[in-house]
Amino acid sequence: MNAFHKPLALLGAFASGYAGKLSLWPTTIGIVAAFGVTLLPLGLGAPAPVSLAAFAIGGFVWAPYMSTSRALFQRRADPEMLPSALAANNAVIVASIPLGTMLGGPLVALLGAQRTLTACALAIITLGLAATAFRALSKRGKQ
Repeated sequence: MNAFHKPLALLGAFASGYAGKLSLWPTTIGIVAAFGVTLLPLGLGAPAPVSLAAFAIGGFVWAPYMSTSRALFQRRADPEMLPSALAANNAVIVASIPLGTMLGGPLVALLGAQRTLTACALAIITLGLAATAFRALSKRGKQ
């Protein structure tokens, strides 16, 4: 599957340079929600060509995430707090990989691979929707 995922992820990484022209919060939130959508065909048992295409598109969609999220930190954090904020973010990222593996293994054993992927896709989409709602409410509160 990586043969399909990696080329479009690379293309997405090149395209992320153009993401700077977009508003960062909506772009970053959209990346998260769209990535969740690209996982749905894998979890729902779509035919292999559809699943491979979705996985490849997922690579393209996710590629700019690190750039946009890092840019958000750089724009939002006070200059003297930026190193600490980025270090804390990196600590969470580094810890999340083994934690995800530790939680994912038993979840796959319990639910099966397809149901676990569906649950993950729905959780990611829900996170994107929640972030959109939170952003809208915080904007409304500032008016």
